Amino acid sequence: MRALPVLFVTLLFISAEPAFAVGKRILTLRAAERAIDLAWQAELAEDYAGARSALQALVRSSTTAEETAARERIEEWLSTIDERESAKRAHGESARFYAESFSTLKAFGQKRSEELFRRAKKAFPQLSTTTSVMLRPERLLDVADKTAPERLVRRTLEKHGFTVSTEQAKRAASTASEGAGGGLVPPLTAEQAKRAASNASEGAAGGLVPPLTAEQAKRAASTASEGAAGGLVPPVTVQFRFEARIDVDATQSEPLERGARATVQTSVIVREKQADGKFKVSGNVQKRRVEIRRTAAEAKSFAMRRALDDASLGLIFHLRERLLADIAGGVL
Repeated sequence: MRALPVLFVTLLFISAEPAFAVGKRILTLRAAERAIDLAWQAELAEDYAGARSALQALVRSSTTAEETAARERIEEWLSTIDERESAKRAHGESARFYAESFSTLKAFGQKRSEELFRRAKKAFPQLSTTTSVMLRPERLLDVADKTAPERLVRRTLEKHGFTVSTEQAKRAASTASEGAGGGLVPPLTAEQAKRAASNASEGAAGGLVPPLTAEQAKRAASTASEGAAGGLVPPVTVQFRFEARIDVDATQSEPLERGARATVQTSVIVREKQADGKFKVSGNVQKRRVEIRRTAAEAKSFAMRRALDDASLGLIFHLRERLLADIAGGVL
């Protein structure tokens, strides 16, 4: 008998629900991202009004507490629609429009910004010119494989069309340049030139190469000596516009009842070459990842890779933003 009042109250509560809630689907973050994707495609077709109205209707119908995060995500995107439409009206299909519109996509994923950048490259072919980036791993705390951070960032950059130089390549080029300019290549002595002519003559006798005359051997020795001493050997240099310093902190981990949890923080500090040849900091990308695995070493490795993947995509966005600012006249 005591179950009857409980059943009555339950039925009364259900019947008190508003009629429009029957069969209503909760707006999740995943559904919100799909709706934003559809609105973005409408924008690319220059239907700003249609993209805006569809999302506004979705926001109005999402009133429950469970839908707060998804609703706020859509509202954030709606505010950027206004910025892009204003840029379109003010600048048309100019470089200024692409630069300002691209900057509004920073918080909305690589895929959406990639689509706009491809359109910008079609309109402005100079964006297809390869840009070189110097990678410089600097502060790697508790990283088992010291080569991994540079390798992971380089892989992502090269995948998206950037040329990557490393600190090791820079040092090698500098050494080669100093050697050529400073006469570190030793000149041929008369005896060495004589042996070279003799070897060439013997090779010619066997039908390998034509023999060098005494005059030719003398000229070859003189040319080699002058080229080494006078720096006629062209120096090898590495030209790059951006330098990215990579920092990784993998010192945080804790044991769990089953496995271990690790937190890895990464930072990519970007310096850009100015007109006077000096470098100036132009950006800083920071990412953080937490992973749980069987061991602390595995958790750190997975967290580092994912944090560096995120940081690499953030780096690519920054570099492209700077390239778009160039063609727009440096307005950003």
